[in-house]
Amino acid sequence: MNMTDDNNEKTYTYDDAFDFMFEECVSIPNGTEHIGNTACRWFKMREVTFPFGLKTIGDEAFSRCAELKKVAFPITLKSIGEEAFYHCCALKEVVLSQGINSIGRAAFEETAVESIVIPSTVESFPCCFKNCRSLKKAVIEDGVEQIDASAFAGCTALEEVVLPSTLKRIGWAAFNGCTSLKSIVIPESIEVIADFAFEGCINLERVELPDLVKKIGKNAFKGCKKLPPVFSDRFALRKSVRKQPIFIKLADKPEQFTFFGRDEVAGVVNKKARYTTVYVPDGVRTVCTSAFCELNVKQVILPDGLEAIEKCAFKDCVNFKKIFIPKSVKTIDDDAFLGCKLLKIYCEGEPQDGWLNKPETKRVFYDDMTDAFNFHRSSGSFDDRYIVERVEITHNNFNPEGRPVFTNVSREEFLKLLSEDNG
Repeated sequence: MNMTDDNNEKTYTYDDAFDFMFEECVSIPNGTEHIGNTACRWFKMREVTFPFGLKTIGDEAFSRCAELKKVAFPITLKSIGEEAFYHCCALKEVVLSQGINSIGRAAFEETAVESIVIPSTVESFPCCFKNCRSLKKAVIEDGVEQIDASAFAGCTALEEVVLPSTLKRIGWAAFNGCTSLKSIVIPESIEVIADFAFEGCINLERVELPDLVKKIGKNAFKGCKKLPPVFSDRFALRKSVRKQPIFIKLADKPEQFTFFGRDEVAGVVNKKARYTTVYVPDGVRTVCTSAFCELNVKQVILPDGLEAIEKCAFKDCVNFKKIFIPKSVKTIDDDAFLGCKLLKIYCEGEPQDGWLNKPETKRVFYDDMTDAFNFHRSSGSFDDRYIVERVEITHNNFNPEGRPVFTNVSREEFLKLLSEDNG
């Protein structure tokens, strides 16, 4: 067998392999350092043995080898080319060795691999296991910093994913359409979850996110019907000082959720979901206007350091029963709890002046300012027919109906009360 000599490095080509096209077992000759592009494409092999010293496998080198069942690579291998094992539909076992740096686009796409371990040395693997519909488990070792675009997209049997503590980025559509995935733990190191990363993971019901993710992309959790609706791009921002969204982390119970923000909570738009407890985390200073308006929630725990609850923050939460207000709160705007007829208020300290007895305010204005302007400009006589006076009265609805207010209640006492009620 003649080997081509490429810069004094031996390359195994299609011409070298031609005589073995119909062999069931193929051994790549010792001394081979490179396997050329399309070298064994469409071959009938069931087994292939790679020599120690092999450095690269070219593009489409073994693509569409429909009977190939297993591959294991030597530790000398550095890169696997694009579509190198694409559509090897019988390939169930792939053993990647430490030392591999790059796995080309779609290298193992549409294979029958059932589990995979991505070594710590791998730097890129775009679309690598896309549409591997038998893949059930994927382990990515510490050292890997990013999961590339569509790396596991369409892996409909994928149930378990172990992410590394070094991971910084989950790429575009990385786990798109992984319909068997139920839970995933995102490491503290994560910075970016890109657009469509988990779109269509219809059975995903638990996601653990770190406190401060820099970016969650557009539609990252779209179609994840079992997650709280805020994961499905129905999270409404009133404003954001840093132009970053406020993220969510599931608590131990599926009916609970926790907000992770910077300095304000902007709120959710969801009229149908039912939640037991809203925990607003430490660091939040303001609950914004209408933040939780009409939310179906039973109880809310506000953090130490919170300073303001803005207008209509909890308006029309008709099932709202208990709230803990820390003594750090300085202002509660009008109508903050309007329509919360079942609410009992627990204050860590004494209510601030005006919280419970703030007088109503009155504003007078006129409907037709155009006519008013014309009247002044023409120096004509005043005609009431063209100027309609309006009066707007703002009531203090913090506690207009005399709802129970308990003062000097510690956080521990409030949590104990919730525990007893839920028990």
